[in-house]
Amino acid sequence: MGLTIHYHGRINDKLKLPQLIEELEEIARVHNWEYQIFENEFPLKSISKGIKKAATPTKFDGLLYGILLIPPGSEPVSFTFLQNGKMCGPMQLQNWGDSTKAKERKYLYMNFTKTQYAGPEIHKMVIGLFRYIVDHYLKDFEMIDEEEFWETNDEKLLHENFRSNTALINGFVNALKTNAKHDEEDVETFIIRVIKEFRERNSDSNNGKDEKE
Repeated sequence: MGLTIHYHGRINDKLKLPQLIEELEEIARVHNWEYQIFENEFPLKSISKGIKKAATPTKFDGLLYGILLIPPGSEPVSFTFLQNGKMCGPMQLQNWGDSTKAKERKYLYMNFTKTQYAGPEIHKMVIGLFRYIVDHYLKDFEMIDEEEFWETNDEKLLHENFRSNTALINGFVNALKTNAKHDEEDVETFIIRVIKEFRERNSDSNNGKDEKE
């Protein structure tokens, strides 16, 4: 639960990686954001266009290349890549890097960042940063922004989505506090029951609003 951005893509020129890192490091310092730099140059053999094997999507050495930014209140934002040039975050690498199953390997490239607790202004800055980086350093990039700011650039909608989702989260937390766990329930069963009841109440409430309108 919590508004999140989902993104994937690849670097458009591996030789630009040091420049990308330098620019993002400067931005992080200006805004006093935490950051972490990984490998700052791709291996020469993966850059050479004369070696076809090095450019294949399956090329993988277990390392990350690039930089991770951590805006206040936000989960880390990954501008990090595998040797094949595809975007991949530390969590994805840790969870799926050792997998040999093709169905699981695709999760390596499913990057996401929750910005719910960072607030709309930080979210707007993160999206603006992506717009710049995509224009200068990335290709084959796609993003799904649950706040819808990436797709619309509508600040009013951005703030409305944050307000409504924060209200939903607060309502769910309150539901957990005010519901008693039954003796026969374990914690997981209790939470599932509360979620179901909360969704039903919220659905009934929204239907009531629609009828009045």
